[in-house]
Amino acid sequence: IIFRAYHALIKSNMMSGDGMPTGMIYGFCSILFEIISKYKPHYMIMTFDTSKNFRKDIYPEYKATREKPKDDLIMQIPFVFELVEALEIPIFKMDGFEADDLIGTLAYQAVEQGLDIKIMTGDRDLFQLIRPGINVYLPQKGTGELKKNGYEECVEYFGVRPDQVTDFKGIKGDSSDNIPGVSGIGDVGAKKLINEYEHLEQIYENIENIKPEKIKEKLIKDREMAFLSKQLATIKTDIDIQFDLQKCIMNRPNEEKIVELFRKLSFKKFITDMPKVLENFNANTSGIADGDDDLWFDFNEEDHGQEQLDLKVNIVENFETLKELIDTLSGLEFFSIDLETTGINSLNVDIVGISISHDKDVEEKKAKNFHIYYIPVMHNLEEDPIKNLDRDKVLEMFKPL
Repeated sequence: IIFRAYHALIKSNMMSGDGMPTGMIYGFCSILFEIISKYKPHYMIMTFDTSKNFRKDIYPEYKATREKPKDDLIMQIPFVFELVEALEIPIFKMDGFEADDLIGTLAYQAVEQGLDIKIMTGDRDLFQLIRPGINVYLPQKGTGELKKNGYEECVEYFGVRPDQVTDFKGIKGDSSDNIPGVSGIGDVGAKKLINEYEHLEQIYENIENIKPEKIKEKLIKDREMAFLSKQLATIKTDIDIQFDLQKCIMNRPNEEKIVELFRKLSFKKFITDMPKVLENFNANTSGIADGDDDLWFDFNEEDHGQEQLDLKVNIVENFETLKELIDTLSGLEFFSIDLETTGINSLNVDIVGISISHDKDVEEKKAKNFHIYYIPVMHNLEEDPIKNLDRDKVLEMFKPL
């Protein structure tokens, strides 16, 4: 997720007030907060790689073709750890193993305890972990929306079952991780062999029956490399590591700590979003026990009633009206603005419309009396047809504000 966030915002040139790059941290926060808000997990952990893992010991060329992380990425990583720690989400990392190995081991332990496991990742290698109670969620290209992947999605993508993914990679290899596989056998050949013989071991048990002869020769020549490749591709699920499930509960963290970090990073948006995000954490903190009748804050139901609002919304249908609105807003100390978009992932959405309200010359400062405007730029509902204004021109006019 860190690398995905980095590359998604690499051209944004986002920086903190003191000039430090912050694009990756911003993207990471966006993805993390979307996961928390959408799925509202009761438990959550994060796993990270370390500099050492057993795969490099048995095959030094493992991942050797990958580009080394750039300095502007490396300097942002400590702030990711600081954020996760401030959110009080447990971090797991262990020398000798990769993050995927920890995910595999902890997911298997958790599902044995009856939990429904959602693995959030950008790597399809984790499809091999799919089983009843474990699904893998991947961000969709273009939208960034997380898509649930189970047994059928694995078969559709790889052409083999989850328990056969490592056999498939043992033959085909994996160029992204520099796993060699069997030279000269690609997707089609690997799928055919796996579907006929089930696993790598059975393929070599029946090596004399393999046709055509050229495939058989390639398998015999690279037998050692095939089994090494399968070992490299296999995610560990039996590491000697235990975790306390109770410490993984999403209890409400210290908001001040998080806000302080966001101030340091110049993340005004997340400071505003924090209260809503924290609603998805358990409020059972600060010594409040489950079932307590006493609330930790005073609440008067009469002061928090609901009122049906009959709002008048002015649709901005031409640039003359828009200019008048912008001129008015320019003279105000503050106003409110909200973007209607095609989704909830701020990194991968389009603007549908812009909503604005202000209270100039309003005597009774209540929402029902405010001046409310809607500027459609990509509003395409058949049941609610509205004339759209050119989005680029609208945004250009708003820039001085």
